[in-house]
Amino acid sequence: MDLQDVADELYGVLPGDFISTRGARAKEAKVAGEPDLAKAITTLPKPAAGAWVVNMLARHRTEEIEQVLTLGAALRDAQENLDAGQMRELTTQRRKLTAAITRTARALAAELGNPVSATVAEQVESTLHAAMVDQGAADAVRAGQLTKPLEATGFGAVDVTSAMASKRSGTARPATPSRPELSVVPDDTRAREEAQERAREAAADLEEAESSAREARQRVEELSARNLELVEQLEELRRQLASREHDLEELEGELSEAETEQEAEDEALEDARQAAKEARRVLDAFS
Repeated sequence: MDLQDVADELYGVLPGDFISTRGARAKEAKVAGEPDLAKAITTLPKPAAGAWVVNMLARHRTEEIEQVLTLGAALRDAQENLDAGQMRELTTQRRKLTAAITRTARALAAELGNPVSATVAEQVESTLHAAMVDQGAADAVRAGQLTKPLEATGFGAVDVTSAMASKRSGTARPATPSRPELSVVPDDTRAREEAQERAREAAADLEEAESSAREARQRVEELSARNLELVEQLEELRRQLASREHDLEELEGELSEAETEQEAEDEALEDARQAAKEARRVLDAFS
């Protein structure tokens, strides 16, 4: 038994079984004469609810997680290549996929007997987004040993060190229309006038087409800007909503630490009792 094996087991159990399982493995290590391992095991933190759900996805819904990470790699590639067309297409796919996988995550949590709230689901979606924009976050999610949710801003690097239990991919341009083939015509006034009229009509049609194209481009730019604005507002609202869980997460962390301290004190008490019992036996031997 080593720390990695224990961590892999612990971050795969239900939240309600984490403390007891951690204590049991620490005691086993102590009995096996590995006090340092026992101490290291007791320091493994209980995962926050959002992190636990992502860990379950990594373990029970591997194919779905790989879809997320593969799309994330394609997004990063498009970002590096400054491919705006592909970025728009992949960003739309990202929103749809993360929403679908988040629904899958809530269903999985309920299936495992530990349903989670909408706020926790937001943390799961935030973590999946982070895994898409940063390779380190992707590796952390794939490992299935997160202790807290991840969060990313834009395409910057995501700090995953404190969230890990153990440190161990355009649209082609349209072709330019070919110019009509010209032919020499007799110097005929009527024919010339007809040709001039057709040229005027063609010029008017061209001007109208160019105007329509400009309006369409402007409309696309306006809608794209509005879309980005709404996405930013939505992400900000999600961050605000997730922050409401901050105090609860801190409390859970403090509770986990208190439970760990209690286990250590209980062990120390038991050791003291055994020492006292041994001392009385020795004393009685002199009686």
